[in-house]
Amino acid sequence: MSHFPVQTIEQLPVLLRALRKEAGLTQEDAAKHLGVTQQVFSSLERHPEKTSVARLYKLLRILNTSIILDVNNPKDGPNKERADKADKYFGW
Repeated sequence: MSHFPVQTIEQLPVLLRALRKEAGLTQEDAAKHLGVTQQVFSSLERHPEKTSVARLYKLLRILNTSIILDVNNPKDGPNKERADKADKYFGW
């Protein structure tokens, strides 16, 4: 499994396009799977920050990709308290 850390929103359009092409899909193909027009898909691919999380998640599933949220070393840094709360909330 490959990891593609996205640090800024500006990286996401390039990554989405690359993932789509790697999957062998045209914008029209991906749009049909997503249930939108090619024009809507093109806009989504260029400006993913303007779409819903649900639609973005559905697109990532179509592209056989998942999202992993990674808090950078939460137990060792300034996010320790946040990580402890998440552990308690999720029962980890």
